[in-house]
Amino acid sequence: MLIVFVFIDLTTVFPWEKPPQSEHSFSWAVSIDDEFIFNTTSSGLGITENTRMRVRITSLPNDTINSETDFLDLISKPKVHVNLDNGSVLPSDLRTSLESFISRLFLPIGGWGYLDAIFPDNATAAGQHEFGCNTYLAILGESNFFFGHRYYNVDSGNGWHGVISLTSGVPLVIETWASDYVPPYVSYHWTLRLDLIGN
Repeated sequence: MLIVFVFIDLTTVFPWEKPPQSEHSFSWAVSIDDEFIFNTTSSGLGITENTRMRVRITSLPNDTINSETDFLDLISKPKVHVNLDNGSVLPSDLRTSLESFISRLFLPIGGWGYLDAIFPDNATAAGQHEFGCNTYLAILGESNFFFGHRYYNVDSGNGWHGVISLTSGVPLVIETWASDYVPPYVSYHWTLRLDLIGN
């Protein structure tokens, strides 16, 4: 009697059931207490032009990144302490906001291709438009990684992004802005740009 065993690959039969994704290789190339100095350019924030800002690494979350949610959870965690390089102390509310914002753009290295694949290059590629946009963006370059967020509706908008070194995970440029146009119909706009000048 001849017995024949037939093996069926269920991922082929049931393609809507995706196999678990393997862990992506991310690691920190910076260390706790590393410091970085940025030149600051701003408007509408009360920070003097060409003020140098010192950013010190205070925490490096050791999270496993297997999904978009994992990555967004990681970037939202505090990682830095910020102050002016001349020793002046920033107002606490401004410092807290800057620390939260800058923390998003110090990234672990190694999983750039994965991040580039899960986030669109621009809002149009995400199926969103100028007056209805709320999306993260990512573009992988030869030596850096662009990562940011855009939000627009009919009377306001804001955005932030960083240009991040592929070898260190340190943002070379950080930029954020916000603009509102609401009753009594006075336009309000501010920007902040940080350019890495040393560490």
